[in-house]
Amino acid sequence: MSDDEVVGKLYISNSTVKKHLYSAYSKMGVSNRLQLEIAVSRVLEGALPA
Repeated sequence: MSDDEVVGKLYISNSTVKKHLYSAYSKMGVSNRLQLEIAVSRVLEGALPA
C-alpha cells in the first residue's frame, strides 16, 4: 500500500505515515517496506523475537 493510500484510508497526513514507517523500520532493523513486510511476517510466524 502506498503512502497516499494509507493517508486516504486513515485520514492522517503523509508526514504521519512517514514517521510511523521510519519508526517501524528502526525498531525492526530494516530500511524499506519490503524488508519490513518480511521481518513482520517472520515475527508473526514465530521465527524471530518481537
